Amino acid sequence: MIDWKQALKKIAKAIGISSKAAEEKRSPEPNRPQVLNITRTSTLPPDSSKARSDVFHASKQAVKPTPQAPSIPNQRVGASPTNAPATGISKTPVSSGPVMTEHRIKHPGCETFQDQSWQQFGSQTKVGNVRPGLRSMCTVGLDFGTAFTKACVQVRNSSYVVHWDRAVRIASPFLLPSVFSTLSDGTCVLGNVQGARQFTDLKMALLGTPTEEDKLNATIFIALTSRYARSWLFSEHRKVVEGYQLDWALNVGLPASSWDDEVTRTLYRSLALAGWRLGCTAGPITFSGAKDALLSVESRAPSSPGQLVWDMVEAIPEFAAQIHSYRCSAQRQRDLHLLVDVGAGTVDIVTFHVGDEIDTETPVNCIMESTVQNWGTHVLLRQRAHAGSLASRVWDDAATTLSRSDFEIHYSLQKGALVQSQGEFSERIDRAIRKVLLTTQRERYATSPAWTSGIPFFLTGGGRTVDAYREAIAGTQGFRKLIEMSMPVPTDTALGKLGRGEFHRISVAHGLSFPAMNLAKTLGKDEVPPLTLPKRHREDYRDSYIEK
Repeated sequence: MIDWKQALKKIAKAIGISSKAAEEKRSPEPNRPQVLNITRTSTLPPDSSKARSDVFHASKQAVKPTPQAPSIPNQRVGASPTNAPATGISKTPVSSGPVMTEHRIKHPGCETFQDQSWQQFGSQTKVGNVRPGLRSMCTVGLDFGTAFTKACVQVRNSSYVVHWDRAVRIASPFLLPSVFSTLSDGTCVLGNVQGARQFTDLKMALLGTPTEEDKLNATIFIALTSRYARSWLFSEHRKVVEGYQLDWALNVGLPASSWDDEVTRTLYRSLALAGWRLGCTAGPITFSGAKDALLSVESRAPSSPGQLVWDMVEAIPEFAAQIHSYRCSAQRQRDLHLLVDVGAGTVDIVTFHVGDEIDTETPVNCIMESTVQNWGTHVLLRQRAHAGSLASRVWDDAATTLSRSDFEIHYSLQKGALVQSQGEFSERIDRAIRKVLLTTQRERYATSPAWTSGIPFFLTGGGRTVDAYREAIAGTQGFRKLIEMSMPVPTDTALGKLGRGEFHRISVAHGLSFPAMNLAKTLGKDEVPPLTLPKRHREDYRDSYIEK
């Protein structure tokens, strides 16, 4: 078992202070730069009703079989080793935009706390002695984002929003910057450690052609986050789970277009399973441990007693998880919807149908058309920096949420200097949304009444309030009638320090915290027959429904 006192000393050494001084120092001195000389000590104590009207006619042959075991190549086709650094914003710039990989986003205040006792606690899968007859499903929903990672845990019919402020110093306790550091002895910790090597850009690397290093980075990060989620649950909500035999499950989210690719979906499940198993192994999390865990999963080695198995790990489309609270609310509408999810690295655009299978009345989300573009808030920041001829190479993440005018003021640019550049950026997003809508109407679902009455849509993600994306939606609204919807806040969720108005930030993680069997089934684009009008033939859209 790891000697945690020695581990703390190594962290203190990497920080640049003595372990004794670190133990005595409780908070930073005023007016001093915030560096990692801050100690965090913590004592770790031992179907909503659905408004159903009509039923969507989904083919029985559209049911997606569940694999019994992963079919995973040793290395994904096209992958090749690279010596590129692990830091950066995105490996794929905006098409026709500047190639500016030298720009990097930092998360100020994301310092690792010296107290790492949560790691030992989180390597366990239960707390206390299991009492006869006490057993519960426990599902971790992990929204692994480019800039921030969010998580929820559902157990005993309630969901709990994970707060990361026992691990790192952060402004929003429910938003964990997607970064980890490795110390000189190979130990990996969440957050930034001064002088240690830091790893970012973890998710974006997986959406391209990931190298073996990219896979190991993701495995380590999932190991740390899943380990922390267990520790946090055992600490903050010990009375809820103490004495229970917990049957664990792990769900991770993917953009709709990426989820529709079986190779990518399998890769995510493999990394999630390897990360979970690594996090449940006693001792520090290291690259060598990650390599062994990933090799074990890829080679389909038999699981050890008590280990999480393949069937309990799922990759779920992010939009399907995100709209779960909407589907279970009185706001729920059937038929066609649009969702635009603005993340740090990407913009995920998807049209989908909300309905139910005709025979079984199983809730179904049918993907009509989707695309994911590398036009997230970090890419917008790069474009603004280039247009404004700004020389700064390292940027505060807060700069990604500024409006154009505020950005110009904050960085002393001439008023209106970024108007043309941002206009072109917004137009690209507008065109992408229009293309998805046009393809949906012409090739996928011409009979939807929403083309006339208006399409319910969600604008979500960390960039939903940034003017560039609002301008893109406004452009689309001049082309199509869109009706903006909000994400209902469920009553079965313990928000903690999360404000109700911030629920949209963790809505994906909330949906992912439900057992996969309890979420609406998602049918990929190829599994849904097009509902189009034959030439010179009039058809009523209601022919595709059964009146209830």
